[in-house]
Amino acid sequence: MKKLVSIFLVGLLMVNLLIPSMCVEAKASKKTARLNEKKITMVAGRKKTITLKNNKKLSKQKIRKVKWSSSNKKVATVKAYGKYRQKGKITAKKAGKATISLKYNGKVYKCKVVVKKKSAAGQNDKPATQIKTAKYTYKVYQLNDIYSAYYSPHKCWFGNEGVFYIKTDNPDPSTFAICEKNKDKVIFNSSFNDFVDVDYVAEDDWGAGGRRVSGGYLHLADSSDLLDYSAGNHTFEIRESEHSDIGFKYRQSVTAMEFKIYFRDQEEEFKGWMDDIIKTQTTNNMNVHEKMDTISTHLRFSSRYWPNKHLVSLEKPIFKTLRWESSIAPALLVEFGDRIGYPLTDMYSVYNRDTEDWVRYHAYAKGEYQGETYYYTCCPLSETGYIDMDFVEKIDFSKYN
Repeated sequence: MKKLVSIFLVGLLMVNLLIPSMCVEAKASKKTARLNEKKITMVAGRKKTITLKNNKKLSKQKIRKVKWSSSNKKVATVKAYGKYRQKGKITAKKAGKATISLKYNGKVYKCKVVVKKKSAAGQNDKPATQIKTAKYTYKVYQLNDIYSAYYSPHKCWFGNEGVFYIKTDNPDPSTFAICEKNKDKVIFNSSFNDFVDVDYVAEDDWGAGGRRVSGGYLHLADSSDLLDYSAGNHTFEIRESEHSDIGFKYRQSVTAMEFKIYFRDQEEEFKGWMDDIIKTQTTNNMNVHEKMDTISTHLRFSSRYWPNKHLVSLEKPIFKTLRWESSIAPALLVEFGDRIGYPLTDMYSVYNRDTEDWVRYHAYAKGEYQGETYYYTCCPLSETGYIDMDFVEKIDFSKYN
């Protein structure tokens, strides 16, 4: 009898061990890295961004090895950007076909590009084809604060992406676009538009412009679109076109409405945030080591880890969300070190990734004071970044009238 009980318990233990591993494997399969576009059609002269979704975070050494390339640069070129160079901005050059490839973390991802010829002035752009007035109505609602671009002296990026809700009765998102006033530059057209606090109407409208939501479309401008704008007001317009077969055409469009966007001064606010922490958390009697120890402890326990989901409500610079992870934490402390006159070394890239030394020190900034070596970190625990979907409040677009 005892032998039978022992056999039963061993079998039960094996089942319990197997079930969690199967669950983990199932979850992992849902997070396979992939490009958000496999095939796109563009018009010569236009630009479009494609993004690697569910990409793994990389060390600075591996980021340098990330490579975007085009099989035919005469047809289309691509430029990498983003924190991990996981985004590629494609520029259509002339009619033809090309394949855009991304080598990321040892794997290759591809997107086929078909470029169509741009209409020549006097042929397809005759006045008779132009619309005189917009057919549809539009209202623009800014869902988050937008900041001017700022790269810190230590190349730490604290930017955010602009999110806008366009309420309109236009059924075709490819017939209108947000442009800078009087300029043929389409912005707020990022394909990396996948927020868990948004109920999208369709899952197959990637790359059409804005993604469909209740009553209109959600438009997103990624950080590269906003690099040219300084702090202050800038005027934009919604342009409407009759053409939807090969994409939006600026010269065959009319202005449906104008609106202003206020860009907040990111550099000024970021430095002001640091100075306020230094003022409230340290005293003049402290030496630089004591100040940094106090600052890093305060930051670590007042912040949370980078979220595991994308939310519109968290599209803010890190000094507003107080969320960051191990690649940003040491760079952030280096910035504080500059403010208090204490040079620090960002340890994230000092050692090869996943080595014993890297695992031990990558989240730290190193300082030397009076012959002693000190290590500081402000990286919060990774579990603090988990977002429980049961508590995510969806955006109610019906409140926008």
